[in-house]
Parts: sequence; structure tokens; C-alpha cells
Amino acid sequence: MYNAIVRGGPKSRGIYTEAVNRVIQSETFRNSEALRQLLSYLADKTIAGEADDLKEFTIGVEALGRPSGYDPQTDPSVRVQVGRLRRKLIAYYEGDGVGDPVCVDVPKGHFSLEFIHSEAARSAPSLQPAVATGWAANPWRKLSLVLALALLALTLVLIQGPEESTALRAASGTEFTSEMRTFWAPCFENGLPTVVSLGVAMFVRVPALVATDTTYMRQSEINSWPLDSKMPGLAALRSAIGPASAPDAIYNFSGVGEAIGSYLLGKNLAAGGLDAPIVRSPFLAWDTVIASNVIFVGAPKFNPHIHTGEFERNFRVVSGGVKNIDPLPGEPSFFSEVEDHGRPVVVHAVISRFHHGSRRGAVTVFASNDGSGTWGAVEYLTRPDLARKLVERLRGEDGKMPDSFEVVVRVRCDEEHPLDIEYVTHRAY
Repeated sequence: MYNAIVRGGPKSRGIYTEAVNRVIQSETFRNSEALRQLLSYLADKTIAGEADDLKEFTIGVEALGRPSGYDPQTDPSVRVQVGRLRRKLIAYYEGDGVGDPVCVDVPKGHFSLEFIHSEAARSAPSLQPAVATGWAANPWRKLSLVLALALLALTLVLIQGPEESTALRAASGTEFTSEMRTFWAPCFENGLPTVVSLGVAMFVRVPALVATDTTYMRQSEINSWPLDSKMPGLAALRSAIGPASAPDAIYNFSGVGEAIGSYLLGKNLAAGGLDAPIVRSPFLAWDTVIASNVIFVGAPKFNPHIHTGEFERNFRVVSGGVKNIDPLPGEPSFFSEVEDHGRPVVVHAVISRFHHGSRRGAVTVFASNDGSGTWGAVEYLTRPDLARKLVERLRGEDGKMPDSFEVVVRVRCDEEHPLDIEYVTHRAY
């Protein structure tokens, strides 16, 4: 099936180098600097005949910039990035590279590349294009398709199918350490039930405009019903559907970062023996908040209890980043996001703990303005190495955890996937 002789003479090596350069310089890979670096590294090793000896640790340090002390067993970034590179190559050869004379592939289970000549490329399973369906031809279904894909991503994680799921299982949730038990001590000790509030976005469900299709719409900063009459496009929408039908709110969709974060938390707490069922944020009653330990996952705009319950003090998650109400010397007043061509590459998140007025129930918040930041904040606690650092920072001189605290972490992302999470600052109360 493969026609790939990578240890040929200078002419062959030149052909393979050109194939890699076409990929790296393509529009498909334009916003994927980490994947370009990884592909270039694997290509150099493959063409030099050294790829068979590559180890996950070596790739992590030399290609991805991981620290020399990192452990591939707890940090799956190499496996995650190689999987993403494989899918990105498939996308490239379905688009920009459809006519390339030589295709580059990363066979599953290997770090060495395959160079497939065009006459054999179409028979390579990993490079087979997706079959076109009627979805793309029907513009009224596109929004629904996007939402369905987000739910599918969560489903794939839950059924533990794709390699991202394997990586997540290896990265966090499977080990409940003494530091994690220290962090969650109130939930184990106060005798109250614990629930996870999954931040759910409000979508507007629009009655059928064409045949039997239903369309779902969303404005990013609007998360309450009824709609404000000043909502962009609302007047045109009502005019289009007529007075006989009216749009309504639906709360069935959540961001992938929030969904994965909730999954990791539930798995991690279950490993420690704590049952924490998930409740959709719009349907979380105040009676439940008062009578339980609540873990909020997602931005305050998705979890309005955070604002109205005053479960934030100095660090506020707002549009574009985290606001620092009372900066310490040397601290900025705003921890902002950094974007590259519209995609976040650096986001900030807040991990905080407060108590109800009764002083019994504990409220814990994992929040960011971006889903990848929320995901990263959860990973910061569910990864043993990072959880240890967090608890060490929070402990006072007496060795005890503070009653309430707020922590800001910085999450470096690539295509909405958190790759590095680091501590920035905190307050203890």
C-alpha cells in the first residue's frame, strides 16, 4: 500500500523535504506553529533514518519544548500533538494539498513519517477523504451541525474512544493524591452532598424557516431570557419567522472545554471516593447551592450564581480576560488573552474557593472567559504534579489551607487545546 523509501539518495530526500515544506507553508497549517515544528522535527529524523529510535520523552523535550524533568506518563502532550498532526494532515490533503505528488502521513502507533507517492496515496486508509453528505448543501443546518460536533466531542471522551480520550485518561483524573484530598477536604468533611454545575450556554431556537429544519443561534455575551430587544439581528429574525412563531431559549449545549473539564473533575473526585453528579447551570436551584458543596465549571456568564452569590472577590472573569480589582505591586490590573488570527493562544483562568453564609457548604470555581482556559484550570488540579504545586502555594505558614482563596493561572493553548498551565498569582482570605 505504501510506496515510501525514506532512506534513499539525495534525490529522494529532496522530494520528501519538498513535500514537508509544502505542508508547513500551507494555509491549513498557517495558524498551527506547534504542529509545524513537530512535523519539521519528525521529518528531519525520518529522512535521516533516526525516527525508529525516537522516544516520546525525546520528542517532548526537543520538539515541543517540554522541561527536561517532564514525565510522559502524566503529560500526554506528545501523543495529543501527534494525533492532532495526523488529523491536520488529512485536512490538508483534502484541501490545499489535494494535488501534491507526494503525501506525508503519520501512521498510528509510530513517530516516523510515511511518504506516499500520488499513485498509492488514495489507497492509504489514514488519508482517505471524508464522504460528502447533504449537510454542507443545506445552510440552515450548519449551526446545528456545529453544535452536534461539540456534543460529539464530549460523547467521544465519555465512551473513551479516540486517542485524545486516552491522553486525557493518562493526564488526569485516574490518581487521587494526598494534595487533592487536602484541596477537597471541605467536601469530604462537612457532610453535605457535592454537585458540579456545568456552565451551559443559552441558544435561541428558531422555528422552522425552511421545510422542517430548526435553527439554533447564539450571541456570545447573551445568556438570559427573555432576549433584549437590542440583540443584534433580533428584529430581522422576528420579521423573517412572522408573528405566528416565536423563538425560545434552549439550554442543551455546552462548550467542549467546559464539558471536558466537568468530565475530568467527576472522574478525579470519583477516584477519591466522592460522588459529584453534574447539573446544568440554568437548572441549578439556590436551594441546592445553599445545601450542597457546589463546583462551578465555566465562565460566570454561564454560571450566574457566581456573580449573584458573590463567589468572587478580587479576580473577575470578564470578556477578554481576568480583571484584577486590587493589584499587588508588580501585578497588572488586567490579565488579558492573547490571540493569533482569532484563535486564543494564551488565556487566563481563576480557581477559587468560597463558603456559604452558613459556613458549611463550600463553593469552588473553575472559570475562564474561554473554554480552553476552563479546561486548563481543571487540569491544573487533576494532574498530580500541578495539584501538589498548587496546594504548596496555598498553604499558610501553619501548613493549613486557607478558608477561602482565589488563584489565577495562565493557560497556553494550541487550537483550543491547553498545552501548558502555570501559576500566576493568588489571594488567600
